[in-house]
Amino acid sequence: MFAHQEVLIATTDPGTRRGLASILSQWGLEPLCTSTVYEAKTFLARQSVPMVFCQDHLADGSFRDLLGAAKLVKSKARVVVTSRTEDMNGYLEAIRLHAFDVIPCPCRPADVHRVVSQALRDGGEKPAHEIKVFYDRWKASVFRFCCLFLGYRDLAGECTCEAFLNYLREKLVLQTSALPARLMGFALAAVKRRSVLAPETPSPSLAQKVRCIPSDERAVFIMRSVLGLDDSSVALATALPVERMRGLWLRSLLNLRAMLPRGFFEGEAPAC
Repeated sequence: MFAHQEVLIATTDPGTRRGLASILSQWGLEPLCTSTVYEAKTFLARQSVPMVFCQDHLADGSFRDLLGAAKLVKSKARVVVTSRTEDMNGYLEAIRLHAFDVIPCPCRPADVHRVVSQALRDGGEKPAHEIKVFYDRWKASVFRFCCLFLGYRDLAGECTCEAFLNYLREKLVLQTSALPARLMGFALAAVKRRSVLAPETPSPSLAQKVRCIPSDERAVFIMRSVLGLDDSSVALATALPVERMRGLWLRSLLNLRAMLPRGFFEGEAPAC
């Protein structure tokens, strides 16, 4: 598939080494394995490769130590960081330092295939400054959705991170003029995987009562009434026909009005 190109793997984890080597070999790539920064740098000084998979932390350094060496080789090798922790700040730092991407371990074939295709066919690195601006623009909105949906700030933080990472890995448009429906779709998928019953509170707050309605109604209500997305964006984010989405939104309003004191909706939108 990729014309028998060589790809360097730098990792101390046997499972990651075996998994990556197996996936890359299936696509006609030749994996070359090292386990330290020194070994990887020595290899790059002798031989040019188009791509390096590097564990975030090795015994004698980290991916940061390999980035400079990778840029010096003739092919300008693109460095993909593998990590067992998914953290938005870590992702932003890696991209700022000119890593090509960050993928989670254990490495999934779909992630490896995507990043190899992007690196060997499309080329260009992600624009670090634009990513930071995009993240800063929408992180509060995505977190608010996740927090209202779940009722737990810690879980909401995890879901927010997952939504942004999935969006960025798809190399989608970094728009700042309107909250991207695809980003909210990733957020919805993340919260549904972690959906738990939040503890009851005695106050008749919308933040509490919204978690008493069915999950589809809840998602539509938060996106439409709290975040202010238009009908087409909510329908796209939830993968629902527009008329079906509107029906769920109206049902959510009726259900919430029945649970909350008269005149409640004349107040401000809820905070998490």
